[in-house]
Parts: sequence; C-alpha cells; structure tokens
Amino acid sequence: MARVICTADSGAVSVTAVPTTKTLLGLTAPANQGVAWLRAVITFEGVTAADKPLLIEWGSVTGGTSAGATENLITAPGGAPTPQGAALTYSAEPTWTSKGSAYCHGQSGYEVVFQRGQDEVAYYNATWAVRVTNPSGNQTLNARATLWWEE
Repeated sequence: MARVICTADSGAVSVTAVPTTKTLLGLTAPANQGVAWLRAVITFEGVTAADKPLLIEWGSVTGGTSAGATENLITAPGGAPTPQGAALTYSAEPTWTSKGSAYCHGQSGYEVVFQRGQDEVAYYNATWAVRVTNPSGNQTLNARATLWWEE
C-alpha cells in the first residue's frame, strides 16, 4: 500500500421500513492492486425514539445496479494522485457475503474502525460495501455512509 488515503460519501439515502435492506455505499478495488478499508461510518436521521434498532452490515458484494460516487483524496505522499478505487452507490441490491454486523438505533450512528494488520482488504476488482436493514414497524429515515480506504 502506498498510503494514499481516500474517502467517499453516499449522501442521504432513504430507507423505508417494510422491512427494507439498502446497500448505501461500496468500493471496488482497481484491477492491479487491493484496497484496505480503514473505517466506515453510518449515521441516521431518525426522530422516533420507539423505533427498533437497524441492522448494519459490511461485507463483499457482487452484482446489483450501481453508479459511480465521488472519491476524495485525503492524503498522499509526495503529490496528488487520482484515487483508483471506484466508489459506488446502488439502485438495485447486490448479492451479499456479510463479514460483520452491528445494531444501531436510528437516532444514532455507528463507526467500524479496522486496525492495520486486521483491516479488511478488497483485492483486485473485488467490491466491499455497507448496508442497513430497517425493520418492520419503523419509520422511514435517511441513512448516510462514509468510507475511508488506503490504496
């Protein structure tokens, strides 16, 4: 890894409660190298205290319908390289292999931090993403995901 640190943000994504599972943001590694996830932050705009917690998951994905999201360069040694990872937003759900999960109330947020040597690495064209499941009976709310990774 060259210590090129990048980030991407999903913006506000509406998550209805039917229940509904919605992939918020993904990252595809370039063909010639892997990317190491540094952290993921998922926040909500929930206003109903009686709502049940939402399930947050992170893992590898394939398929789905996606569009590019804007990657931002945070820091790089000796210059301003272009981020090579492809950040993605989803309009149709991909196929999932969950690597971890947590519950979080819709009036809060959750942060996953991967330590060096224990970080999640997406290798050569692999895609990792974060998603939320809003359980039945909850109000519709907006969710937002931000990913940080190293290339």
